[in-house]
Amino acid sequence: MLEDDAHSGLSAFQESLPIHLIATGRAHFKTCLPEESLSEVIERNHIDAFDFLPVMGPGTQSGQTVAGILDVASVSLVAPHQTVRDHMKPLGEEHLIGANASILAFIRDADRHPFRFVVSGCEINGLVSISDLQRLPVRAALFAIVTQLEMTMAEVIRSRFPKLDDWMRLLSQGRAEKVRKKVEQAQKEDTLIDQLLYTEFCDKLTIINEAWRSSANESSDKRSFQTDMKNIQDLRDNLAHANNYAGTRKSAKQVCACVRKMDDWIRWLVKEKV
Repeated sequence: MLEDDAHSGLSAFQESLPIHLIATGRAHFKTCLPEESLSEVIERNHIDAFDFLPVMGPGTQSGQTVAGILDVASVSLVAPHQTVRDHMKPLGEEHLIGANASILAFIRDADRHPFRFVVSGCEINGLVSISDLQRLPVRAALFAIVTQLEMTMAEVIRSRFPKLDDWMRLLSQGRAEKVRKKVEQAQKEDTLIDQLLYTEFCDKLTIINEAWRSSANESSDKRSFQTDMKNIQDLRDNLAHANNYAGTRKSAKQVCACVRKMDDWIRWLVKEKV
């Protein structure tokens, strides 16, 4: 029951981080017009270097309306005489996301849909792109799902190895000694709750990997676990140490893939229990 409460709490926290926390408000849009030449737009965008620009169409009484999107990066080498209209993408449903959608909901699909207009009520009032994955609320959302994955691994280990020595023997001598020292210190301070809490992410990976290695039935799922977890651990370490993790379009796309992998492995571990 406590584990279910913890998972529910983490899920609620993830959903409490809505996309509008990282969105650029409509008042701050940098835009272009369909009839403008690409050379003019690219030159104007030189300093800001935005990957995407909203294309504004004919106005209404309240001002111009959003007509589409220009992927600036993809048109940077196009002949300068061509216009925005020649290369813009008309506004479609795939470009929209609700203001209350979670940050993780955007990340899960941002490598395939790297730009979204944020819709609130009956109007577009913001935008978000894959470059926004570097913003602080994203770091919190990512660490929440990494924590949920680590909690799930701990639950699997408890289920498979009820006794401390059963899983401790799967760690290297050095790692096991570090865990023992932490447990002993917690016992002295009367703060010991669960020995697994004193293992690190890498320890849990080792325990699960070693348990699978000793199993006669090593499936392809279990083999791919090692590759996926290496990428996930790299992301986790960058988050924990306040390092850059999405500084380029390529690395940002890797973050999106990692989030989907974490979703998959959380579901798989819960189902299979190793």
